[in-house]
Amino acid sequence: MKDIHYYILHGLSQKIGKYLPLSLVDIGSVFESNQVFLANLIKKIHLSRALDPHRILDSVYENISRHKELGYECLTPPHPSWPSNLFHIPDPPHALFSKGSFRVRPRVAIIGSRRATHEARSEASDLGLALAKEGFEIVCGGAFGCDIASKLKLIQSHYAHLGTIVLPGGLLRPYPLAHIRYFDSITDHGGLIISEKFIDHVPGVSDFITRNRIIAGLSDVVILIQGDERSGSSTTVRLALSYGRDIYVSEVAQQDSPLSKRLAAEGARFIHSRQVAEMGQNLA
Repeated sequence: MKDIHYYILHGLSQKIGKYLPLSLVDIGSVFESNQVFLANLIKKIHLSRALDPHRILDSVYENISRHKELGYECLTPPHPSWPSNLFHIPDPPHALFSKGSFRVRPRVAIIGSRRATHEARSEASDLGLALAKEGFEIVCGGAFGCDIASKLKLIQSHYAHLGTIVLPGGLLRPYPLAHIRYFDSITDHGGLIISEKFIDHVPGVSDFITRNRIIAGLSDVVILIQGDERSGSSTTVRLALSYGRDIYVSEVAQQDSPLSKRLAAEGARFIHSRQVAEMGQNLA
């Protein structure tokens, strides 16, 4: 029964466009029905009367149903496969929907500029493969530049099953659409595509920021290849630091990465794809 409370809270958050604390789920345990729970939840957080509880409930059930019809997984925190790292961040998703199954593995996020240099993209690709060979799952947002570069050699190897993409929109609205062939290749080989959004949700600007908290939250380590101070990468790094994650910066393309220079000056460790085998599991 508690699962549906998480799904309802998920639906509310999606509808009002902001995170609602998981502590509100506890309200549901004292009510007799999901409808009563939802109505009281809306009353408690002073939402607009225009927000119809029954419509939200219908949209939540429809969302779950469509995911299941397509063979996608629907997880909430009580599920045994829920990623343990997400229990320890202040603003976790209430529900996750995935093509593919979650695995218990150490995870490394590889992030960087969409307008990365050729050198930076090449290093992201080499790092992704080197880390996968050491048993790490490689997490990214699938964007142009360093993100998708981190998956290219995985896709061409026997390690595509260790690729994880976190989408800013719903599973039926992959972004960027130009990378759909890469996303399909990852899931076809046992990798994972994740979203917290309703299945048809088209991503807006704010969705990229909220998506980045999942990337940082899922991962044990975040590696910055190349980035600017005012960028999605800087947001992911800031979140990762607030979650207590280790940050590494690439030794490659330092001159083109103001964010890397600052992080290195503040104590972030350097990493190079050639060193991964030596570092092994000590990385996480």
